[in-house]
Amino acid sequence: MYEYRKLNREQQVELVRQRLACGQLPHEPTHPFRDQCLYLLSATCYEHKHRMFSEARRQQVLDLLLKSAEGNGLEIRAWVVLPNHYHLLVSVANFSVLGKLFHSVHGSTACQWNLEDNCRGHKVWYRYTDRAIRSEGHYYTTLNYIHYNPVKHNHAQSPYDWSHSSVHWYLERYGREWLQELWIQYPLRDYGRGWDCTECLFLLQYLIGQNMSELLEIESDYQTESLEMGSLNHGIMQTRIASQLSRDERFTVIIELSLDASKIDLSSFGLKAKDELKPDICAYPNTVKRKRRDLVKMPEMPLLAIEIISPSQSIDSLLAKFDAYFELGVKSCWLVMPSLDIVDVYSQPDLHKSFDMDDTEIIDDVMDIHLPIQKLFEW
Repeated sequence: MYEYRKLNREQQVELVRQRLACGQLPHEPTHPFRDQCLYLLSATCYEHKHRMFSEARRQQVLDLLLKSAEGNGLEIRAWVVLPNHYHLLVSVANFSVLGKLFHSVHGSTACQWNLEDNCRGHKVWYRYTDRAIRSEGHYYTTLNYIHYNPVKHNHAQSPYDWSHSSVHWYLERYGREWLQELWIQYPLRDYGRGWDCTECLFLLQYLIGQNMSELLEIESDYQTESLEMGSLNHGIMQTRIASQLSRDERFTVIIELSLDASKIDLSSFGLKAKDELKPDICAYPNTVKRKRRDLVKMPEMPLLAIEIISPSQSIDSLLAKFDAYFELGVKSCWLVMPSLDIVDVYSQPDLHKSFDMDDTEIIDDVMDIHLPIQKLFEW
């Protein structure tokens, strides 16, 4: 495991390729669901402590998982190993081998790490969970979920930045365009949301006798608050896009302006009454100017509404807002995904075009806008 860190990028790719040649990943994933018993397996460190804090430990876990899987007739299709948990997408013929797999990997690492950390007897691993893959769409959404996990948990700015992930194997074999198409065709939406939160709430109810409805309300408020949090990449993209649009004299560009949505029923779009429609960027006609008496909520709708996804947001929640924007009269909506270098331009709720770094421009035919995509996503 320690030798792995000494290898250059090409050697690491070759080493992974050799592992996969032993059968840990599919040779042809075009029809992954056919006659397969597929599961998403997840294992977590006790109390979510970062016991896999180093690259060496994460590589150790990955090596042990691949080796144990091979010895137990388990086929690992995808993986990601993070500081306090990991996910595997596996094909398994005999479900009973899972206990052997986790017992072997968790037992050996727990003993070693407790010795290294001078904390003998401490519990290292909490448990593992399994979720059956129900369809081909579920399979590929799970694949995207695994590869996006480092970004979701703020360990990386891009899925490609995290070394202990199978995204590099897929990138090497199928290319970035294939991965991007997969992301567009099988978006995460709310995939994975609430797996841990709900369990924690039921445990809290058991411990303190709290009313469950009150706890769920607390969870809802917490999630709403967390969804409103920005990020570094979010802020940079917001500034760059607003700057580029402001050069077009046809528009008045406004950041984070609350829109008056009183004319529609937000619940019909899956939104709550208290949800605020506040696009990251709005583009109005240049006739919109400053007013002597300020407006807290804008009754006039923008021509263009832009949402930039942050690590705490789901695509589904933003698409629900797009439905509301179009109903209110917005002409065009953009969904910007900084971690994937992708911009989706929606001319209707169910009609969009995707632009990435292989394109030279973002083209909005409705608004007659052309923006240089390379300048927006440059590092």
